Amino acid sequence: CILFLDKKPAVGAIGVQMIDGQGRFLKESKRGFPTLWASFTRLFGLTGLFPHSKRFAKYYLGHLERNATHEVEALSGACLMVKKEVLDKTGGFDERFFMYAEDIDLSFRIHQSGYKNVYLADTTIIHFKGQSTTKDLRYVKLFYRAMIQFVEKHYSNKQSRLYIRFLKMGIRLREFFALGSLALKETR
Repeated sequence: CILFLDKKPAVGAIGVQMIDGQGRFLKESKRGFPTLWASFTRLFGLTGLFPHSKRFAKYYLGHLERNATHEVEALSGACLMVKKEVLDKTGGFDERFFMYAEDIDLSFRIHQSGYKNVYLADTTIIHFKGQSTTKDLRYVKLFYRAMIQFVEKHYSNKQSRLYIRFLKMGIRLREFFALGSLALKETR
């Protein structure tokens, strides 16, 4: 990872291919930014229906080969290497994000600063996704609140008010269903 960063001055950050404890690829390894369309397709299940579509799987960049290195928009904080000069220029992680969306926020600011974010496919880690957090009502609320926080931070101009409303509606809808599902599991 260090050699790759040293050879590529335009690259500000890299992430790697992540697999879970059973060896399954984690699509969070390479993501797009939560644009209106990417958010719509993710929130309403189109990404799941068409996981390799360039049009419907923009959030997880499903059209990009997982075993090839690509420039991407957002990287996972589970394994993220950033050049110090890039951290100095962007200010590093925003401490207002507790645990969720902080990696998307940093990736967004790296991209805005003129650097590239790159998914490095020839390096793999095992990521025990979700093992640091208990999946309870508090977790669900924190996760979805972080997504709204990201949208409010980066899409707050006049042209994006509709997007913010739509995304908040979609996030809250997903949160509602996630909370309902979790409540059902807890009663069993």
